[in-house]
Amino acid sequence: MPFGFGRSVLGRSASAVANTFAGYDGSNDATITRSAAWQDIIGFAAFNSEYGVLVNATNNGSNDQVAYDVVRNNSGSLSITDQQNVIINTGVATYNNKGGLVAPLQNGTLMYDPRDTAVSTVQLFSISGATVSHSTGASQNRSFHNTPVFVSRTDDSDGYNNIDYEKTGETIQTSAQFASGTPTVSTESESNVSLAHSNRCIPGFVDNDTPFWLNSTDSGATVQPFKIDLGTGGAQSPTTFTGTPTTAQTVAQFNTANSTSFGTPFEFNRNGTSPFNTVAFNDIAILVRHETGSSPNKFIFDTYKAGDSAVQRSNIVTLSAGASGETSGTGCFVGATNDVFLFAFYDVPNTRVIVLKYIQSTNTASEVVNFVEDLTARETVRLHRWGDNGALMSYGTTKLRLIQA
Repeated sequence: MPFGFGRSVLGRSASAVANTFAGYDGSNDATITRSAAWQDIIGFAAFNSEYGVLVNATNNGSNDQVAYDVVRNNSGSLSITDQQNVIINTGVATYNNKGGLVAPLQNGTLMYDPRDTAVSTVQLFSISGATVSHSTGASQNRSFHNTPVFVSRTDDSDGYNNIDYEKTGETIQTSAQFASGTPTVSTESESNVSLAHSNRCIPGFVDNDTPFWLNSTDSGATVQPFKIDLGTGGAQSPTTFTGTPTTAQTVAQFNTANSTSFGTPFEFNRNGTSPFNTVAFNDIAILVRHETGSSPNKFIFDTYKAGDSAVQRSNIVTLSAGASGETSGTGCFVGATNDVFLFAFYDVPNTRVIVLKYIQSTNTASEVVNFVEDLTARETVRLHRWGDNGALMSYGTTKLRLIQA
């Protein structure tokens, strides 16, 4: 599909539907502690507003396991109703293939794609009442993307886009919803231009075939939105939006004007859960930067909404406590529109879990959650979107927090 000529599929803009998470401050959240530890969270997906499946990797001596929990949101009360259902015995003592995909399918089931050479089939989950069942499905056939954004295609009953944070993507068709047969995968489309912020942007969509990212061709000195066409296979030169310049201020100009130097954006490369679930949901690309230096406690958000004349740069957020020298984060949209985005990370030196909120319609960023928690490990905070009503945050090896407006 040529750029700029496809029918836009974006029908849920922030101006059309109010987002109840605009005032989110963490005060209504609920937290529980799992009765046994996981080694790492792979991902989460929800059947509905009440039940979802959390897939984890667990240390089990010489035979590490992949298992799932059934998680319930009972009118704001969080619980695990069925814990540690083993679905894969890996046969290795240090299982490190935790970049798999956990996602909802259009027929109401959920999938876990391990992307593991030792496990050749997709794992499927279905629900009847409060009972979740597991089965194995079709052979894997999507490309190996370590950082997947797997989203359904609008007006396509069995079509999905599988893209990553590195300007690479493909379309997938599967009439059996991965239950049987081999999905049909398009030729992979990818940027052939060296871009500065690989792994570091939440992408948006113009239409089914046109994802875009905020990126740079000059080592990050300026930022522009670039898009690729999933209808064209192979390497391609990404294009900019017509009439859209670089940011009004270059990064250097912004740093000078604010007496603070903001460095390379955070990576989003450790999450098996998409920050949104349908192409039609999101037309915004997001970069999150933190200041450089020995005690980096300031943050900004660079964003671009498809069709706008310029990239937006938010206000500067100064943390109430803690800092971050980390390069990996996690994030997802919350609410019925893509107006509110939550970003979280673990501050290792100060043992703090920190969550920031960005509101696109007002271009404002703020700190909403900041608490001490000794997780003993890096990059163990994950945000998972849970429909229009909230999100799930997993952190450490036992903690789950229900995020709600």
